[in-house]
Amino acid sequence: MKWGFSPNPTEQRQETQMIAKVKKRAAPTTERQIEARMRFLRKVAIFVIMITDNRGKVQKKVRSFHTSIVGELRNFADFSFKSHTGQTSQGGNSVEVYYHPKEVYEDTSTSPTLEFHWQTEIEKCTVGTFDNDYNWQQALQKVMRNWKSIAKKIDSAEKNRAANAMEDRRQEEKRQRIAKDAKRLSIS
Repeated sequence: MKWGFSPNPTEQRQETQMIAKVKKRAAPTTERQIEARMRFLRKVAIFVIMITDNRGKVQKKVRSFHTSIVGELRNFADFSFKSHTGQTSQGGNSVEVYYHPKEVYEDTSTSPTLEFHWQTEIEKCTVGTFDNDYNWQQALQKVMRNWKSIAKKIDSAEKNRAANAMEDRRQEEKRQRIAKDAKRLSIS
């Protein structure tokens, strides 16, 4: 029996039933993929807006009929994030995620790993860029789960850097003071 070319009506009916079964199985899979992608995008949108508000640099512009809030957070556990919310009074929001493992993100002209935008309902969002590599998705989900502990580590490292810089300045000031006193007293 060859697909679509069977002269026997019974075989044609069997072929039609088999094709219908295949189509029936394909639709739920696609629906599940859509549902899974929407759940992921919803979580990412909430997380990116929250993390850029809490830890990033936020610029807020209030005009007569809309408020535009742009948030950016760079180099947070191999990721950088951008959010742009409230573009008009009817909505308009966008989120960008940049994945740069083991690198310091500096270049703002690189293309994002994930970029999507929506008006008032995130369920009607449009995805501009979605890298299908599963590694960044797993890494992002891990960051979303553990962002508080990651933030504490970053804060601790920043505090240590500041303390070390302060100690280095004190040592340098002491060295300069000793050199100045030695010169003033003609000690070589």
